[in-house]
Amino acid sequence: MSISHPKNGTPHSGLAKLKGVWETLTMEERILKSTKIRDARCCGVDSSIITEFQRQVIFGSLLGDMSITKHKHNTPYVDHSINLPRIRILHSSKQKDYVRWKYEILISIARTEPYEILQVGGFGDGSYSCRFETLSLPCLNPIYDIVIGESGKKHISQEWLDQITDPIALATWFMDDGSRGGGRGFYPMLSLGLTTDEEMFILQEWLIDIWELRTNYRRIKTGYNDNTKVNLRIFPKDIEKFRQLIEPYIIPSMRYKIDPSISYKECVCT
Repeated sequence: MSISHPKNGTPHSGLAKLKGVWETLTMEERILKSTKIRDARCCGVDSSIITEFQRQVIFGSLLGDMSITKHKHNTPYVDHSINLPRIRILHSSKQKDYVRWKYEILISIARTEPYEILQVGGFGDGSYSCRFETLSLPCLNPIYDIVIGESGKKHISQEWLDQITDPIALATWFMDDGSRGGGRGFYPMLSLGLTTDEEMFILQEWLIDIWELRTNYRRIKTGYNDNTKVNLRIFPKDIEKFRQLIEPYIIPSMRYKIDPSISYKECVCT
C-alpha cells in the first residue's frame, strides 16, 4: 500500500496521536465523527451541478490520469447509503501548472486546492506529485456509473465515448497521457493502461467515426509489473487533423507535447 506524506517527506506528527484518539472513542462518538467527516466531503451536495464544459474535461481526462472513486468503508458505523463519488487529480509536481489549470476548471466542485506531496512506497516511490480532489457529489454519480459501474474499475465503453462531443476532451486526454512520439517531428501517441482488445476496438472505431482519425496500437511491458499497456498512434495522414483539433486547448506548459521546437525543460521551467 502506498502512503502519501507531506512534501518534506516527514510523516505528519499528528497521525499517531489521531490514531490513539480514535481508538479511545466509543461507538457513538465514532459515528458522530464519521458523519462530520462525510458532511465535510459532501457539503453543498444539494446545489452542486457541473457544466457541460466540465463534463467534457472530466470524461476526456478519465481516459488519462484522472480517477473517480467512492469511499471504501470497512467499518460498521458508516452510513453506506450515502456513498457518493469524488474525483482525484494527480500529476507530477513538475506539471503543477497543468494541475492548476484543471483546478480552475473544476473549482466549483473542488474540495481542496492543489497541494504537493511526496509519494512513499508503491509506484512512484520517492517522487513528488501535485494533486487535489473534488467534493463527493451526487452530480458525479452518472459519470461514475458510466466509467466505473459495477466492474469497480475503468472500462472503456461506447456509452462513455458517446459523452465526448468537444475536442477539449481529446486535448485533455492527450495532455494527460499523450506524447509527440520519437524523432524531431510530431508523431502523436497516447498511452492507455490495462485496456482489453475489445475496448481498443471500440475506441478506434469511435475515433474514426466521430473524429476521422485512423489509429493503430501495440502492447508493451509496463516495466514495473507483469501487465502490458497500450500505445495508440495516429496514422501519419491524420496527424495534422489531430493537431488542429487539440492545439487550441493545449496550455503553455504542455506545448512541448505538440511542438518539436520546444523542450520539456523549457515548459516546466518557465
